Amino acid sequence: MVLQRVISYSLLGLLISFLLFASNTLKAQDTEVRSVRVLNVDYFGAELEVDLFLAEKEEEDPAKYFYLLLDAQVANPLKTKVDIAPGNNKVTVYIPRSEHREFSVTVKEVLVQFFKGNRRIAGSLFNNEPFYTEVYRLKIVWPSPQDATESIVGSVPIGYDFSAITRLHLNRRLPEEEGVVRVLLQNGLPISRIYKYEPSPNFPVRKTITLAKEIGFAAQRKLLSVLIKELGDVEWVKLEDLGANDFVYVGSMPARNKKPPALGRKAYIALREGMANEQEFYSYLNFKQIDKSESFDARHKKAAELLDNSNKWKLKEAKKILDGLIQKNPKYAPAYVELARYHMKSDWPKGLLKAEKLLLEALELKPDLADAHVLLGYVYTKQKRFSAAVAEYQKAKRLSTDNLWLYANWGLNYQMQGQAQEALDMYLSVLRTPSPRQNTTYVRRWVYKYSEFFGLLVALGKIREAEVHYDEFAEKYREFKCIYQDKAALRLYYTDNVSGAIRSYLKAEKYGCERDSATLALAYYMRWANLSKLSNNTLELEETVRKADLLAPEDAVLLYAAAISAKTSSLIPVLLANGKKIDRPDSRGMTALLYSIANQHIFATRTLLQSGSSVNRAYEFEGRFYAPLLIALQTENKDMIRLLLEFKADPSVRLPNGLTIEQLAQQMGMEELLRLLKRNSSV
Repeated sequence: MVLQRVISYSLLGLLISFLLFASNTLKAQDTEVRSVRVLNVDYFGAELEVDLFLAEKEEEDPAKYFYLLLDAQVANPLKTKVDIAPGNNKVTVYIPRSEHREFSVTVKEVLVQFFKGNRRIAGSLFNNEPFYTEVYRLKIVWPSPQDATESIVGSVPIGYDFSAITRLHLNRRLPEEEGVVRVLLQNGLPISRIYKYEPSPNFPVRKTITLAKEIGFAAQRKLLSVLIKELGDVEWVKLEDLGANDFVYVGSMPARNKKPPALGRKAYIALREGMANEQEFYSYLNFKQIDKSESFDARHKKAAELLDNSNKWKLKEAKKILDGLIQKNPKYAPAYVELARYHMKSDWPKGLLKAEKLLLEALELKPDLADAHVLLGYVYTKQKRFSAAVAEYQKAKRLSTDNLWLYANWGLNYQMQGQAQEALDMYLSVLRTPSPRQNTTYVRRWVYKYSEFFGLLVALGKIREAEVHYDEFAEKYREFKCIYQDKAALRLYYTDNVSGAIRSYLKAEKYGCERDSATLALAYYMRWANLSKLSNNTLELEETVRKADLLAPEDAVLLYAAAISAKTSSLIPVLLANGKKIDRPDSRGMTALLYSIANQHIFATRTLLQSGSSVNRAYEFEGRFYAPLLIALQTENKDMIRLLLEFKADPSVRLPNGLTIEQLAQQMGMEELLRLLKRNSSV
């Protein structure tokens, strides 16, 4: 949506990567890694010796360092960071096992990547470019754990000798831990070695254990017997989704929420001693067994519900169900539609191609399957095949589908083509059209939160309507209370209701939302400016400006925030007159103008240039090069480049590395943008 935080940090991250690339034009030719060998390996980590030579010609920048990556994966590169000096280096590097996030017990290769630059920018592997990389094929076999508490969160270890595990004692019910439990049980870990969960802050009133999937009645009964004996005085037992998610809750009666029936003495003894037959077992637990002859439609529905969740375990479970349906009946078309969704959610964007193939198969089997047309249209929309997408949406509409994703996807199709009113009409159809389907909350929430719905309302001047929808969104979806910050920004930038903007910001803070100090400070400055015209109350004026000064961020962020709209830009001369500097870089090296260009905000950029911001200022900050035209090249926004050229941006300005911006564009292969620059330089 348009009304977001003042700064898009994802764009900023990409920008910094580009600036580092621009500043690092020379490659070291003589640097080499002579050898990498394994010194020691235990369950928790590996010790490697690296023998290397760093070329002397890099000496002008002494802060060199390198990372080791196992199988090109590392969760926290700082843990393998080693500083080195020019010349010969033989260093020992310890790599924590937890940084190798493979679903395997074997490391197949080690990558050595060298970096250079100031130590203050060495903190992130992803915001810096390596100047030298070498790959060594080594084999590191991680030993099996002695205790399953050593299992790595985030992976399910495959290939261990599970007989070596002496106990399993988990602290919290996390999907990763559930996966470890299942693997252990399926690999023969005796149930008697599985211990109860310890109470944790997240689960203060219940103790939980997870069963392996589909381990059968006998194993369930035995596990429950062990748990009851270990826990002693058990008052209740509850099973949920037995045979599917397989959660068993055993312990004292919950202090709140809905209480399950307490166990009677007969049931308690039968469950403790493992004497109940299958019918008695489920009867004692008040649990309805899953019908093994469950219909295809019911299993399809379950898979669809699992796919609505992005949890990787639920996605895998959904795929297992869908694969089973197709295996039993290859002509069951609805399963292909959900399998297409699986590939899109688990392997984006490559999964679009698999999804398209599956959806075409579904339509061969059942040409009137509206859901397949709706999803195929979405695939075409994301591939920018807009006409083909519309053809699919029209087919679905003729089939009188009640799938609200038809209108959501159709709206996205219009939005991506810049057809604002048509996109808005489709999004409003999602919000207003009744549907008997159960997932209407999901799709309507998507329109509010993840589409450009509010941005379209603003672009079309429907400010009051946007305010109403913000209130509806916050009321219907209480988990998104921070939406009040967006409502506050709407009021600040597009209405005269500055006091209402401040109230909305403070309301969001009351719900625990992170403070957006730039726009809140701006709101107080606006209030101060308005009061200065209407009131002689000196105390009120001083208190308002004091709040603004306390909240105000660095000049760059504040002035960029002020430049976003015509209403707030009137403050810029006032802020400059009171000591703010329009071209002062902040702690990231960014100025207000650079923020507006990085966030591709044309109006703010024009406003700042008209307010005196320098269009040709080029400088270096902590190893990165900065210039307005350079950042516009990185965003590849032609309109932004044209605007800067209109204000006499000079492509021949030299960066600190000696290259002109025009030469850099040529090196980067930006032919179309280069033509824009050349046309300007020849005028």
